[in-house]
Amino acid sequence: MIGAIHRVIGPIHRVIGLIHRVIGPIHHVIGPIHRVIGAIHRVIGPIHRVIGPNHRVREAVHRVHDDVYRTHDDVRRVLDDVYRTHDDVYRVRDPVHCDPNVKNCLRTTYALAMSNSQAAGMLFATFFVLFLAILVVIARRFSTMQKRLLPLVTSFGWQDPRPGWWNSIRGQWRGMPVRLQHMGRYKGVPERLQLTVKVSSPARVIAKRRAGFMTKPITLFGPPIVEPMNVSRELFWIRSDELVFVERLFGRAEVAPEFERNLIARFDVIDLKGKELRILRAVDDGAVKQHFNRPLFRFTRDYDLIETIASEEWKLAVTIVETLGLRGYETA
Repeated sequence: MIGAIHRVIGPIHRVIGLIHRVIGPIHHVIGPIHRVIGAIHRVIGPIHRVIGPNHRVREAVHRVHDDVYRTHDDVRRVLDDVYRTHDDVYRVRDPVHCDPNVKNCLRTTYALAMSNSQAAGMLFATFFVLFLAILVVIARRFSTMQKRLLPLVTSFGWQDPRPGWWNSIRGQWRGMPVRLQHMGRYKGVPERLQLTVKVSSPARVIAKRRAGFMTKPITLFGPPIVEPMNVSRELFWIRSDELVFVERLFGRAEVAPEFERNLIARFDVIDLKGKELRILRAVDDGAVKQHFNRPLFRFTRDYDLIETIASEEWKLAVTIVETLGLRGYETA
């Protein structure tokens, strides 16, 4: 209903604008004509009085005088019509330009008055169109991200990779469900990339980068902090309920360098739970940009950096699974 009204009002508004543009020049042309006829009238009057005794000349002058009067009256009527049309057009086009002597001065720029329900419907339609536009933009960004990640996970050896919910890629690797998800910036949380592998683990292990005493995790809930002997204590905060299991993990020489490569920002975490391995890394954090020599400010998404981080996360996940001999929790 609102769309039909809008389609009707639009052509009417354009026609009124065209009439306004046409009447303006006519007004400027008729005005000087009116002034010229008035001047002729003022000249003929004295001539009529001077040559009044001559009967024939007087009759001719009378005829000319009457013709001038009739023309003058016709021009005045046309000019009055032009003025009235001009004022009507201005009252429709401009709500501020209102003659104080006119009682029914229009106070809206619409050709027809709108009711409260029509105004509410138009407002709702505007928000609905804006919401659809936002959804289209988000869908296009998700589509671009999935197109970049699908070939990447295929090179990892995933079977049956497919797009998932919330800008993610799902698949299978050695019979274990795997998922790579991109998460946008939210308030004080930077853009992140999360890799999840559904594996069965006999113990819980949580690792974060150590960057001073203020980054020490709160251990009121969850496993306590442990310090394995075969890894530097200055690099990571490691929490686990099985110290032997952690020392077994770091017994392989390639594990510690992979941990250090994947734990850069304070948001980065490696979390090995009872049923899954989760690796979460920040993408647009200042420490990450400095580590990869990226510009501090960038107004477009850095897909190359995302692919690099995804590759490092996957290499670490494969190293952990192979080192500990983990299997899918569904088949364990």
